[in-house]
Amino acid sequence: MFNYPYRHFDGTSIATPHVTGVAARLWATRPTCKASQVRRALQEGTMKMPAPIQGEVGLGSGMVNLPLAQRRLAALNC
Repeated sequence: MFNYPYRHFDGTSIATPHVTGVAARLWATRPTCKASQVRRALQEGTMKMPAPIQGEVGLGSGMVNLPLAQRRLAALNC
């Protein structure tokens, strides 16, 4: 078995490709939308996440939710 020393780090290394994929999916379904509209849908299509340990700060901007972001983008009528 492998013995890798996993540790917790703060950062966006995992969030970045996830959000980028959701943004690409949104834009692909509505290519007439502007980048600012896709960004707005992403921001409004997040779910706030609680801190994993009591007393810590919450997790950034939250977790992007594709179905919610799609509904937000559709509401912009672009």
